[in-house]
Amino acid sequence: MALQYGMDDAQLASIITATNDALGRMNGVNQTVTSEAGYYISVNNSDSGRIMQNNLNDWSSKFGKITGDLDQLNFKVAKLRQNNTSTSGGAVELAKGSGA
Repeated sequence: MALQYGMDDAQLASIITATNDALGRMNGVNQTVTSEAGYYISVNNSDSGRIMQNNLNDWSSKFGKITGDLDQLNFKVAKLRQNNTSTSGGAVELAKGSGA
């Protein structure tokens, strides 16, 4: 049965799974970057160290926004799945004449 936005439950579930996988990998990269950042900055107290610090600050702010956006995407997809599930059963019952 075609559902809202032309995606069935399996497709929506795969979006959630793929997004969670991406978030996990991104968090791993972020942990590596942040754990090494302090060392790089401390041993490079120069213009290049300050440039590195600025780039790490940019990384942190963009990382937070991207992961927040991915979390929001998963929330919306989960709500869409919930909506599809609740409305598809009701529509079938109404079509059969047994719905309210």
